[in-house]
Amino acid sequence: MPVAHHFPIEIPGIGKETVVTILLLLILCFLAGVFMKSKPAQQFKNWLETKILVHIPGYSYLRALSTDKLNSQDQSWRPASVLIDGNEVICFVVDETENYYSLFFPGAPTPTSGTVSARLKGDVRLLPISVSETFMIIRQLGVGAAAVLENLDRQQPLAK
Repeated sequence: MPVAHHFPIEIPGIGKETVVTILLLLILCFLAGVFMKSKPAQQFKNWLETKILVHIPGYSYLRALSTDKLNSQDQSWRPASVLIDGNEVICFVVDETENYYSLFFPGAPTPTSGTVSARLKGDVRLLPISVSETFMIIRQLGVGAAAVLENLDRQQPLAK
């Protein structure tokens, strides 16, 4: 006999099976959320990301964009600019050490491919805009970049 028949629930227009299924899914989602807060689950998530997911094309890009959209504290990519041959180039800080930033320079209008470089921290200026705003500037072939950099020049001049 199905599990749903043991519940004294009667909702007109919806079968017991549907109601019980929805309740069980909600309970399962809640328990999964509680489990994901545990230390072993966090270690598993970190292992999964560093060993498997980073090898999937576009994963880092999607993770950075979703992290930004969800206003997460774990900001894996940070918008920045670098002066190269007299031109300000917009990029993302993707990693850092004590003295260096690892930078990703996305291509326009498709920011999912580009080049990677390491620069001294003193050569890089962090931009006061979000990852999604930076992606929008890149997709629009630089529209809006001048205003961001102009405001940045007033706040934080590049060291000579």
